[in-house]
Amino acid sequence: MNYKTKKRDFQALKDFIGGRERELAKTLIGLTDGNSRERHQQCPLCEPLGYIGNGTPPFYIREAGSFHCRKCGFGGDIFSLLQAVNNSTPAEAFDAIANVAGYIYPNTQQQKASSDDKPTVFLPTFCLDEDSPVFKATAQHRSDILFGDYQRAGAKLFRDGIAIPMFDTGGVLSGWGRYFQYGGKPKLLGKSGIVGIDAVYNLRIVKQAKIVFKTAGVSDYLVLSGMIERLGLESDYYCFTNGAGENELPYKFESLLRPALSGLSVGVIQDNDEAGKSGALCWAEHLASFATDVRIVMIPPVIFDCEVKDLRDFFAMDGVGIADLFFQ
Repeated sequence: MNYKTKKRDFQALKDFIGGRERELAKTLIGLTDGNSRERHQQCPLCEPLGYIGNGTPPFYIREAGSFHCRKCGFGGDIFSLLQAVNNSTPAEAFDAIANVAGYIYPNTQQQKASSDDKPTVFLPTFCLDEDSPVFKATAQHRSDILFGDYQRAGAKLFRDGIAIPMFDTGGVLSGWGRYFQYGGKPKLLGKSGIVGIDAVYNLRIVKQAKIVFKTAGVSDYLVLSGMIERLGLESDYYCFTNGAGENELPYKFESLLRPALSGLSVGVIQDNDEAGKSGALCWAEHLASFATDVRIVMIPPVIFDCEVKDLRDFFAMDGVGIADLFFQ
């Protein structure tokens, strides 16, 4: 979309990104998760000045989404932060944020695209609300995926379900994986990408993980990433997936995956069907060209005399942990 030809409504964009300022700043200028509730970290503007008197990094993020530095005195929203860091104009900051956030202008038409460059489908989405009838009706079909799992992935509500964002290798929103109120597998709208609002950024810094799992699809990604977070094992394990699952060739993500997974141990989780087998083999063979130890992980239909249908059943068994996926 050519943002320069459209009227920029800063308040509308602020409302659209509300609650996602930290995630956007991570993608756009490389902020980190930091520490403590206020995400203390080094300031992107005055980093050489170091720490304040009590040893705490000077730059922090308020719950309202504004950024502040106790050292250089900077204070402002994500628009002013992006302008200061990149020495850009307000219009340039607006366009960069709108592009990454997936914001579209009301009552405008997409630029004409060729058949090889189809425009991304962006949905009219709303903030995720656990008490919403839409969320409750949709989530009842996948009780193993918790509200926090959807929330962590940056999910949004739309008229008849839940939308999970996907991003291209550059961190730009490319499409959505949609769960519907009446159940079924998530349907891909727009272009496939890496699933989850922080996934592209996290893949770039995943070197500390002992094992990285590539799941077979969106649902398994949400279940496994939630389990890792709830057990406090983020420093040991990481998981990711693409919107189209293992039916999608891995080569399109080469520029992101090769530097991210080089030298790491990777487990490719396989669906128990023919398409899952062939897809997992394709991904494993490709990742093995740069990862150190690549294994295909098949969740067996029966293990320890218990019937296993999916990752939820696997983790429900006593004594079974995440490492058992890789070393089973």
